[in-house]
Amino acid sequence: FFSVMTAISDYDALLADALSAFTKASDVLGGDAVPLAASAVRAFEAQRDFLAQAVAMPAPADPAPLLQPTGQALAAAGDLVGTLKRGPLGNHAQALQEGLGALTWVTVSPTPVPHIAEAKDSMQFYLNKVLKE
Repeated sequence: FFSVMTAISDYDALLADALSAFTKASDVLGGDAVPLAASAVRAFEAQRDFLAQAVAMPAPADPAPLLQPTGQALAAAGDLVGTLKRGPLGNHAQALQEGLGALTWVTVSPTPVPHIAEAKDSMQFYLNKVLKE
């Protein structure tokens, strides 16, 4: 039996573990990595809030109002990436933006898995550039 609250708790654990490690690594890099990490955290937190609301109600006819905070967080991250992509962390920023694109999985029907895989592959392209730097 799949519990909705278990799913939200699992998401919270993911946020606590993975994003904590990500923000700590960004703090070590310093500079523009810090606001980049903060923008990712905001996007994942907005997604978490959406998921918590979505599981507590029937599917709305228009999910746009529920998705607005996630969209705003993604747009803010995209704006930040746009200002940084020509700088020393340009590939880091671009990788983040590509990876955050996976958060739009909630708008993909009927199966979001290929969308997530595509975002992961796009992110990996820029992470490979980071590794070569």
